[in-house]
Amino acid sequence: MDLPAHALWAFALFKRYSWQGEGVFFGILPDLVFGIPALYYVLTTPGGKFRDSQYGNIFPKIEPVYRFAHSAVTMLLCFAIASVFLRAPYWPLLAGWSLHILLDLPMHKGGWVQGLAPLYPFSKRRLNRGWWWKEVIERRPWIAVVNYALALLVYFIA
Repeated sequence: MDLPAHALWAFALFKRYSWQGEGVFFGILPDLVFGIPALYYVLTTPGGKFRDSQYGNIFPKIEPVYRFAHSAVTMLLCFAIASVFLRAPYWPLLAGWSLHILLDLPMHKGGWVQGLAPLYPFSKRRLNRGWWWKEVIERRPWIAVVNYALALLVYFIA
């Protein structure tokens, strides 16, 4: 799923909580953690021209970062550390990051990601379900439109 969709869903689902902004931040954090190294590789591409087909070359270099950022194990470890440090459960982290992983599950089939590995690094088994989000946006934009519309509907109803 794309970054704006993650942000919109978190914004909609956490609107009644005082920590809505933090929930949105943690809802996009896994993609930011992975996206910053990816952006570095994109910006340092020889000749200054990056092509979409080059993701296949970049991803192996940053795959461990992606897998850790999209792992329930990492999320729970960060939640535990933050909760101990704050001396109370830090719900925005758990809610936002969990939502991110759950939203990605049906949208990470194929592409250069080839599914999520939610128990990484203990297990590299990937859940490869649904669609590849990038293909959805490019070839089946109606799915992306429905996704955004549902998030907006949830915002106004919830």
